[in-house]
Amino acid sequence: MVTVITLLKTHIHISYFVYTYIIISQLFNKPTGSSLPILIPLELLNFYVNRL
Repeated sequence: MVTVITLLKTHIHISYFVYTYIIISQLFNKPTGSSLPILIPLELLNFYVNRL
């Protein structure tokens, strides 16, 4: 049971890392339609948080 919780926490940390990385890359690249790549990890974060 502890390993499952640890696994979920690890997934959440990975999601936060990906989310932060995408925001940083968006700040440097400034492409058109930049809100779309940010929304995808946000949905992933909501999915992982809701499973806790």
